[in-house]
Amino acid sequence: MRLGRPAVPPWVRTLTGPGLTRTLGTANLCRTVGSGMLLSTTLIYLSGTLHLGTERIGLGLSAAAVVGMLASVPAGTLADRRGARTVAVLGLRLQGLAVIGYALVGGFTAFLLVACSVAAFGAVSGAAAGALVADVLPPAERTSFRALMRSLGNTGLALGALGGGAALQVGGADGARLLFVVAGCLHLASALGYRRLPEPARGRSGRPRRQRSALRDGRLLALVGAGAALAANQSLLAVVVPLWITTGTNAPGSLYSVVLLLNSAAVIAFQVRVGRRVTGPVEAGRAMLFAGCCLALCCLLFLAAGHGPTWLVVAVLLTAALVHVTGELQHQAGMWLLSYELAPAGRHGEYQGLFQAASQLAGVVTPAFGTWLITRFHENGWVVLGLLFGLPGLAVPVLVRRMRSAAADREEASCAA
Repeated sequence: MRLGRPAVPPWVRTLTGPGLTRTLGTANLCRTVGSGMLLSTTLIYLSGTLHLGTERIGLGLSAAAVVGMLASVPAGTLADRRGARTVAVLGLRLQGLAVIGYALVGGFTAFLLVACSVAAFGAVSGAAAGALVADVLPPAERTSFRALMRSLGNTGLALGALGGGAALQVGGADGARLLFVVAGCLHLASALGYRRLPEPARGRSGRPRRQRSALRDGRLLALVGAGAALAANQSLLAVVVPLWITTGTNAPGSLYSVVLLLNSAAVIAFQVRVGRRVTGPVEAGRAMLFAGCCLALCCLLFLAAGHGPTWLVVAVLLTAALVHVTGELQHQAGMWLLSYELAPAGRHGEYQGLFQAASQLAGVVTPAFGTWLITRFHENGWVVLGLLFGLPGLAVPVLVRRMRSAAADREEASCAA
């Protein structure tokens, strides 16, 4: 019997692959390890060392999220006009310096300024990096490459969070300040990685002046809005699920750590495989439909976990987490492909910025709205959340068909003229 070769993790293939993949993968790993350090350190430092209070911290982070959302589309447009690589490098450099600024924060005003700067420059680098993928890779490889980057990114976030948490336990406040400096330097190192890439000539061409802004395209905005509703699944997992586990079920609070570990492991193991199966707009629409159904089902499962013996509640919660991450994987793959396929030539940055802003909007709205639903309506809140996932999922294939039909009509009219 002939044994097959052992499976190689995606992040290993990325870091040992061809030059372009290795360069972008290493740059992405540096950035996400730094982000993981920041996530594991910031809240503890602000509350435990600076004693800012949860309300002020929440206000500052919400303001930063809004700033990042508002900066996304202008950042993408700038990438179209000035070159995606140039803008990505600039954004990462400024973001790295802003992250280092956390080490100098001594009060709320400085925290607000630094947090908003990190979010704004992160939006700049994110939109430009998405456009750069369109510049350097053929259409057939973009979605699978983004999936590979997400798998690698989750690995980097986990490594950064583990390293940051361990260093914080040992070094206290001084250790946190050192971590901010290290995290900022990792963002600067990521900028060096992007700097090594050649600037594609088409990245400097800019968009045609007579083309209508993406913000004025009603069909596109409807599709992006449906995608944003599905993107709320990430805030659901980060905010609503732990609240429900601790207040609405008899499961131990520590189970949430298992849910997070399960989610991260699934993304690392399966995002690339799912991304490779989404090869065109039709497949992307189906993936989004499947995502909406999975996310609606997971909400019903979370609802069901509110009653029963502990062993059954734990089993239902873990099943809900698996269904949730299945929908999350499908949603990401579908949105990546649509964000590239629907963008006209020379305008990938603008469209990447718009899709990025939609996801950020979901991150701004969902924590407060989802928490209110669960605390106010309890089990019925999960029914509402299920509808808010299921209905947009049903709408996406219809919206995709209409956009493709409208694009075909415009092409026929242009040929006839």
